[in-house]
Amino acid sequence: GDSRTPLRSMMLAVGVGVYFLRRRERLRLIVWVAALAGGQLINQLLKAWFTRPRPTFVEPLAVELTYSFPSGHATMSLITYGMLAYFLWIGTTNRAAHVLVTSALISLIILIGVSRMYLGVHYFSDVLAGYASGGLWLTFCITSMDYILVRRARRQAAA
Repeated sequence: GDSRTPLRSMMLAVGVGVYFLRRRERLRLIVWVAALAGGQLINQLLKAWFTRPRPTFVEPLAVELTYSFPSGHATMSLITYGMLAYFLWIGTTNRAAHVLVTSALISLIILIGVSRMYLGVHYFSDVLAGYASGGLWLTFCITSMDYILVRRARRQAAA
């Protein structure tokens, strides 16, 4: 794969984390870190459980050394960009920004999944499983944060 991809991902993760830290948005920082770390852990556990070999080609466009199922890129792109879209949605009421940014992030997630198949390092089912596991974890993280925000709002209203 592209050796710069982990560096770019780490820079994005750290950049968003530092942004929340500087703004003293502790809950968002905690959910961000939990979403990314949990997604990585879930992906590693699933790869170890299924131990599916990667597709093989005589002259591959890319070579990966870990197991194939599920796609870590599909999983983590859905979690990372899904969380960013969620933070945008709860952080602004600008409908045009919601549509534009969410559409761009969905397109990016799809392109990342397609690129993994194009490079020959994943089967279609690997990418779908990555989206499914990432989607489930993302849903859990967003639901948890929403629950905390609703409880916090109720406490403030009662005070």
